Amino acid sequence: MLVSNESFQPLNPDVYLNHVSPAEAHAIDIRRDLSFIILGATLWDIFTYLHIDTEIARHSRLTFVTGSFIFSRLFASGHVFLVAINIEPHNWIYVLSGCLCLLSMMTSSFLFLQRILAIYHDDKRVRRCFWVLWVVTSLSDIVIPVGGHQNRIPETNQNKDSDIQTWVSTSAWCLLLFDSAVIIAMSYKVFLTQACGNFAENEIFSLYKLLTGRTLPAFSRAIFRGGVQYYTITVGVVLLAGFTLVLPVPQIYKGTVSTALAPLMASMACRVFRNTKLFYSEDFVMETL
Repeated sequence: MLVSNESFQPLNPDVYLNHVSPAEAHAIDIRRDLSFIILGATLWDIFTYLHIDTEIARHSRLTFVTGSFIFSRLFASGHVFLVAINIEPHNWIYVLSGCLCLLSMMTSSFLFLQRILAIYHDDKRVRRCFWVLWVVTSLSDIVIPVGGHQNRIPETNQNKDSDIQTWVSTSAWCLLLFDSAVIIAMSYKVFLTQACGNFAENEIFSLYKLLTGRTLPAFSRAIFRGGVQYYTITVGVVLLAGFTLVLPVPQIYKGTVSTALAPLMASMACRVFRNTKLFYSEDFVMETL
């Protein structure tokens, strides 16, 4: 039986992308794909070190430090998962995702705080100052779950973007201040240690040894190098996240960089903590970038 051209109507399913412009549809697809890529990378990092991390957790005392090591990446993966999927109620899912991001960043920065507490173990004033600075940084993260809401695509149950306010960037700037203060204080301690050592041993001052901490004892050197690696990797993403929230960037891209920040911080913080914990293991070789 032949069907005339007049009676033939091609199927055109009513999908949510039909309700937005081609440019917006392309941006939505890119954001969704990037979210799943970030989620996959986060899960890969968790499962790659699952055996080692399990052993570390088993042989460590149950403290807030150990809990931060265990849950920081779990919080980050939950945050990215909720960003990637699209389920109702959208605004409540957004708040829950923001809370998981807050918890992940708080636990990751707490692990980084241990660098400075270990190096300044004999200076209570410095330790108290950085405790206060960490608390202020963690409180600034409260703006993450309350600083935006989901914009729904008309006549659909899908979200177009997250309307994030510019003042949410306060979290990024406070985090940058905290991380920078930690790394500067660590470098200052290394400088004093090396300068005193050179003066006592009549050695020539070496900038290379200063930057690498080679004059420090082995364990202190591992702590210093781990902190430098953490800061070097995360500072670029923190700056990018802060500027995208402040500059006139399309709303659909504002949350994309921020989505990657929590998993990256958690991965690097756990990596540094793992290297420190395994330092005295017989078969331990410090991971390098």
